[in-house]
Amino acid sequence: MRTLILFAAVLAIFAVEAAAQTPLIGQANIARPGGVYTTLSVREPAACAQLCSEDAICMAWTFRAQRDGDCELKAVASSPVVEMGAISGLSSRAPDFARRLAAPAVPENASYSALETAENGELLGGPLTAPVSLRPRTNETVALH
Repeated sequence: MRTLILFAAVLAIFAVEAAAQTPLIGQANIARPGGVYTTLSVREPAACAQLCSEDAICMAWTFRAQRDGDCELKAVASSPVVEMGAISGLSSRAPDFARRLAAPAVPENASYSALETAENGELLGGPLTAPVSLRPRTNETVALH
């Protein structure tokens, strides 16, 4: 009887450790842009991955918690890009080349605030204000000789 209780206790300890070491579903801070054919609302990335695996069209998925749990199912497996807060993954049907595409490195100092509050449109390549004209406009008429 003691052996049975001891065996059950050891088995319970291993079960707790295995549950604590469950790997993250998908790649954190990575998105796969394009190819979206449907967007669903789910609570966690594992649910998004499950929906993709059950859909015959789905090749990849992206989950965004900051957008009310948007789960984008994608008909293509595009190259991964850095997107803070996104979690992406591939279905088992995705082609092998898509699995070999290297995910870009996420900058150590990246954060939501750094990306969302960029001043003067610097993420778009320049300030949002209109550029200064090279020649100031005047109402004067220039006479040509």
